[in-house]
Amino acid sequence: MSETGFDALKVANDLEAAGMENGQAQAVAKAVQDARADLVTKADLDAGLATVRAEMDVRFAKLEGQMEAGFAQVDAQFAQVGAQFAQVGAGFGQVNAGFGQVKAGFARVDAQFAQVDSQFAQVDARFANLEALLAKQAESFYKWMWVMGGSIIGIMLSTTIIAFRIAVHLFA
Repeated sequence: MSETGFDALKVANDLEAAGMENGQAQAVAKAVQDARADLVTKADLDAGLATVRAEMDVRFAKLEGQMEAGFAQVDAQFAQVGAQFAQVGAGFGQVNAGFGQVKAGFARVDAQFAQVDSQFAQVDARFANLEALLAKQAESFYKWMWVMGGSIIGIMLSTTIIAFRIAVHLFA
């Protein structure tokens, strides 16, 4: 935490000028100065936010890498589908050999379309999982920001209350 421009000597002199004994005035000024030393400044908050942003950048980079790996898998599966379609084409070349062979070729085509449908369903499921993960990460981040904001306010209020209690005790 950094000092916020508090002049303890000036406060002690002002208290002494108002009629307080020198020792008491110095003690009150020192207590207030000590209490203020633990206050969070805008620079402290900015540094904390920079850390959070850096952590989020790392998380998003990781997610992006995972998405790229998923896309690579999808590309590989599309290459497999392309190879399977090439096999279907070879099956159609055998149509001239007989109607029975044509039926077998159509059966292979149907099976390959079923595989393609299954692969598209898997891709859709992966995208849904990625969207849910991103939403969860965003929700966790916003919850964390609320908790940190509340904690900072709580610390500031507690510090202020302690300073006032010290001042009341010293003036009593």
